[in-house]
Amino acid sequence: MLRFSHDPLLNSGLWSANGTGDSPCRDIEGIMMTLQKEIEVDALTIDRRVRNRIIENLEIISSIDNWNRVCANEIVNLWYDFVPGYSVESFPLETYTQEEQDAIRCVCDALERLATSTPNELPALELLVHEPAWDSVVRSGKKALATLLIRGPFAEDV
Repeated sequence: MLRFSHDPLLNSGLWSANGTGDSPCRDIEGIMMTLQKEIEVDALTIDRRVRNRIIENLEIISSIDNWNRVCANEIVNLWYDFVPGYSVESFPLETYTQEEQDAIRCVCDALERLATSTPNELPALELLVHEPAWDSVVRSGKKALATLLIRGPFAEDV
């Protein structure tokens, strides 16, 4: 059984050195004490919550209407906050179908191509939208979103 805080980092003091929230340093002891007080959540529930965050990120990637909320670097960073890598273990079959796993990997591949074809600091989205590599990210994001929406978001209740 894994321990998981309902809101593990925000508004809980977990990002503070002294538990007050006024320092950007993580206080490992504070995190552990807080997590011990929180509800127990099994790994499957956490995987389902991550799946829902991936769907939300795909909605951002897939629609130009959502891009005004974040810059290009944030879009990429948000993706990798919830998609740890290419291994099948990252996307367990209890939560993702093989087609969903493949679609997520396609987005990762497109983001890797974007990373190799652009500077470390991505240009503004107004400029990036004209790049073929960005178009590939958007197309793979739309396909992945459609694939994951076949089964849709999962309940996040414990």
